[in-house]
Amino acid sequence: METTTILIVASGFFLIVVASVLIPYISLRRRFAGYSEIQREIRVLTTYLRGETFRDGEDLVIIGNVQGNRTTIRFSREDNTPGVNLRMEAPVTFDLVIVPKSFAQIEGGQPVRTGDEKFDYQWKLTTKDRVLAKMFLASQPAMEELPKLCCSTKTFFHIDNGYVELSELTVPEGAFSRHLMDHLQSMVQLAKQLALMPGASRIKIDRIVPPRPTSRILAVVITVIAICTGIGALANYQRASRMRAATSGFGGSPEGIPPSEALYIPKLEGWRLAVSTDFDPDLVQWIRDNGAEPRGRLEGNFFAGSTKNDTAYLLTNAQGTHRFVVLTGDTVRFDSTYPSVVLIAKVPKSAIRDFQINTGQAASGETDGILLVRNKADLLSGVILSFNGNSPVISVPSNYKAVALK
Repeated sequence: METTTILIVASGFFLIVVASVLIPYISLRRRFAGYSEIQREIRVLTTYLRGETFRDGEDLVIIGNVQGNRTTIRFSREDNTPGVNLRMEAPVTFDLVIVPKSFAQIEGGQPVRTGDEKFDYQWKLTTKDRVLAKMFLASQPAMEELPKLCCSTKTFFHIDNGYVELSELTVPEGAFSRHLMDHLQSMVQLAKQLALMPGASRIKIDRIVPPRPTSRILAVVITVIAICTGIGALANYQRASRMRAATSGFGGSPEGIPPSEALYIPKLEGWRLAVSTDFDPDLVQWIRDNGAEPRGRLEGNFFAGSTKNDTAYLLTNAQGTHRFVVLTGDTVRFDSTYPSVVLIAKVPKSAIRDFQINTGQAASGETDGILLVRNKADLLSGVILSFNGNSPVISVPSNYKAVALK
């Protein structure tokens, strides 16, 4: 992967990490603004309800369910509004209001007693349907749970069509999540008893299936997959761009080099593939007389044991400089520039040792070589490049024209 790609990927990954940390942090700060001191307790309750937390104006709301009953917990800082309100959907067909004895008279309802002297002494109960209310209050579950719910003189309890609701004037101090969860458990028990009341079956209450909590590990895996997919897409895009550029000719990447090979040769812009007209005419004829064709791209077995295609390229630019590149598959084995090259040709391994060496090393004879001629008039200007393993071997023949090309 190129440096540009790495930088883009690294920048993208950094931005994703920053965004994944910063955005939730800002969202959390805004959601709990004014309620930061009870944030931990709210998280406990949100987990208990398997729900979600959001702002409704100045109020902080948790919505979820308790044993399949849709439940809402609302916290408020507004004047003349309960500090905390618990509301649970239930199959209720009558009304019942329970307030502290010290509270003002409730209009629109008839008083009703539970028969529990201690409870009736502390609490005032009113209803518009005395028959159903007294039937409910006569049940054992009701009188077991109502004293638990009406736990202070700041508590108000209300039953009406379709719901059970408890309000406390102020938010309890300290670790209050356990306190509110106990209230919700009592409300669930009352909802079960209310479901047995006459006419309760006519009240349609949708049962809520708790959503499966998303695993943090799963979220991390999904994020990693998304990042890897993005990296792969970016790499493929860049590779495709380079392959398209490889056919653009002079000023881009050289014509005559397959895009799949040009992809692996660095810094091709400004170079083009040498062709027969770039070679000396006399040497072009000499090559043809030796049964070969003058080309800027040569194919051969330049590396022992190579299972990939080995290719050699002679490139030139507008300044007349030449560049010689040898490529095995996706690996550049040799890349050098020369002021002048008037010819390149393949020397087959069958003939690579059949000439007199002026300087340099003898080729191994196991691979093909490449002849580069730098000056037509100088018979010592020919250089034969071959490889012994990954190491280049340079041989300078006494007469480059004595080298057999087939």
